[in-house]
Amino acid sequence: MFFINILTLLVPILIAMAFLTLVERK
Repeated sequence: MFFINILTLLVPILIAMAFLTLVERK
């Protein structure tokens, strides 16, 4: 369960970082 909790915290951060990189490239 601890590993799943870490994923739930990291996934939104990774998505936000990917979204920001796409916006900066435009």
